[in-house]
Amino acid sequence: MKNRHGTLLLGILLFLGVFCILAILSGGIMRLFGFTYDHVGSIILLMLGGAILSYPCEILTQVICKLLVKSKSLPINGVLILYVILDTLGTMIGLGIVDLMMDSVKTNQLSLLVIGLVFALLGYKDMRQQLTM
Repeated sequence: MKNRHGTLLLGILLFLGVFCILAILSGGIMRLFGFTYDHVGSIILLMLGGAILSYPCEILTQVICKLLVKSKSLPINGVLILYVILDTLGTMIGLGIVDLMMDSVKTNQLSLLVIGLVFALLGYKDMRQQLTM
C-alpha cells in the first residue's frame, strides 16, 4: 500500500516538474514575441490556467477531425490543417482568457499565436496517427 502511494506521489511530482519546465520554456518563446511577466510563477500559473481552459477546445477539435475523416468530408491532409488551426485557436483563447484575469502577465496576439502554433504542431504527429488508424 505504501509503495503505491510513493509511486503515485513520484508520478505526480515528475508530471509537475515536466509541466513547469515546459511552461518556462513556453514563456521564453513567448517573450521573444512581446510577452512580459513579473515572476516565473506567473508563467507557470498562466500555462496551467491556459491548459485547463483550452482542454475542452482540444477535445472538441479532436472529435471534429475524427468525424470529418469518418464521413470523408475532407481528405486527411485537409483535416490535419484544420486540426492545427483549431488547436492553435483553442490554445490562444485559453491563454488569452487567463491573461485577462492576471495582472502579473501581459501577452499580445503574436505571442499567443506563436505558442498556440507550437503546441498544435507538437500534437500534430499524434493526431495524424489517430486519424490514419
